[in-house]
Amino acid sequence: MKARIYTSALLLLSLFTVVSAKGQIGWKWAKGAVLYSATSSGSGEGGWVTPDKAGGAFIATNAPGYDSMRFDSILLGASAVTSVLIARTDASGNYVWVKSTKNAYAEPVAVTSDMQGNLFVFGWYTTGALKIDGFTLTTTATSASFLLKVSRDGTVLWARNISNNGGLANDGGMFADNSGNIYLTSTYSSPTLTVGTTTLINKDHTGITHDQFIVKFTTSGDFVWAKDFGTAGDDVVFSIAQGGPGYFYFSGNIPQDSSISFGTITLTGPHNSFYAKSDTDGNIIWARNLDANGYIKRLNNGCSDDLYMIGGYYNSIVLGPSAFTSAGGVDIFIAKADSDGNLLWGNSAGGSDWEAGFSLTTDLCGKLWVCGKMGSNPGSGISSMSFNGRLIYTPSGSSDPAFLAEYDTSGNFVDVMAFASGSDDILSVVADNAGSILFAGDYVGTQMQFGPFTMDTVTPGGGECIFIAKYTYDTIRCSSEIPSLLPHQNERPDSNIITIYPNPSSYEWTISATADFPASSIVELYDLTGRLVNKFALYGSKMTISVAGLTSGMYQCRIISGNGQVVVKKLVAMK
Repeated sequence: MKARIYTSALLLLSLFTVVSAKGQIGWKWAKGAVLYSATSSGSGEGGWVTPDKAGGAFIATNAPGYDSMRFDSILLGASAVTSVLIARTDASGNYVWVKSTKNAYAEPVAVTSDMQGNLFVFGWYTTGALKIDGFTLTTTATSASFLLKVSRDGTVLWARNISNNGGLANDGGMFADNSGNIYLTSTYSSPTLTVGTTTLINKDHTGITHDQFIVKFTTSGDFVWAKDFGTAGDDVVFSIAQGGPGYFYFSGNIPQDSSISFGTITLTGPHNSFYAKSDTDGNIIWARNLDANGYIKRLNNGCSDDLYMIGGYYNSIVLGPSAFTSAGGVDIFIAKADSDGNLLWGNSAGGSDWEAGFSLTTDLCGKLWVCGKMGSNPGSGISSMSFNGRLIYTPSGSSDPAFLAEYDTSGNFVDVMAFASGSDDILSVVADNAGSILFAGDYVGTQMQFGPFTMDTVTPGGGECIFIAKYTYDTIRCSSEIPSLLPHQNERPDSNIITIYPNPSSYEWTISATADFPASSIVELYDLTGRLVNKFALYGSKMTISVAGLTSGMYQCRIISGNGQVVVKKLVAMK
């Protein structure tokens, strides 16, 4: 639940002055990488994207089959593109650095960043050695999974094998909590999986089918705990998401008529997907079945304790109070659940073909952004997709067409954009902390267009190439959520319980408290005119505020606790 707010005629303004001016809304930049193959077309797989705290982005991919890959002026040869590539852009989309693993074939599975600006990369590699900078990981198994921590300047801080056995971890998710601890989930297909000091046992003792596992590491890469869940059939995991202080959410897909146990909690069929809540020690709080006709692809937790999900369904689906019927094939759904797992609302979009929801994120205003695959008609090459009655069509010359759609906080459709390509396999969208959306994936051909920006092409043989683009959204639509400038009834001029440092700062401020902030706590940053320039949720006991996008000067920081207390601090930005 969000903190109580008060509206005022004095503040019919945008939440963020850096993006509210007329003409600043829309696509800010779009980047790819120029790939070259002399003998055949390659495959630029990905992108997995996560925000850089200074307004840029981290992206991970791999590009087997190419002889070289160029990111702006940075050129990588064939030995790099068959492994994991990671890169950082600045706030304008310029590539700052690019790194790659060496030797073994490898792919990324998930990326995330922490509040200190470090990047974490989770992936897998084949038999042999995986090298990056001065680190070497080895395995004698057919494949192994790994975890990397990389600083903002591109320095690899550490590299770990998650396990030396376990089959391919080719899907999953990961997040970093406010202390930098890492939680990741994926699947393994072997009789056992040894992670740290824990050995997990597959419910299928032959190890032919997959079970799901969740692992927690410290920010230094030290193993904390590992848990697994599964059935005797083939289980698939897609997502894990941070919740409020002390817990997280995760989901999985399981055989329809199976049963799955989480300690004392057992779910029985018919079902295809479940979603669950766990404390940070891996103890399951609750688990819920989704409608048996649906499957969950990704989860996201916004500025509240609620849970958002995206996926697909066949025929029909019931999502809490809402029921939907597919327009044909597979349609997508989005849904919101409260912190007890009760579905509050749902929505659906689709056409006569097979559509898929890939990723979702909540922005600073609480709006929902979702992306996925549009259907395609092999005959005409043109197909349509309906979003609550609004039809969009695949662009001419489409190959793996994609969409990016916006919904309000109640799940009502707002707008949608269609793209000629991008939905082959990996497509992701994530909101940063400065009023923008990052959108990334891979595409085929020369027709990718983001407003005024046309993507680089693949030469000479065609094939897939990665893209990443930045979109600044219209925060004027969030004006109804802006609080009054009148003093809050519980406001205090200062507090020794909460400190903010360094102050003045030219890079970022760190908010530190002696205890975790209560649920629904928020921080607001005002300039001297009384204009609200930033607003976001507070979790844990420490987090950072980026100075990027602010002009030099004095600001008022209001920390509104979930219990109603308000702390006011004066901050100085120096650019």
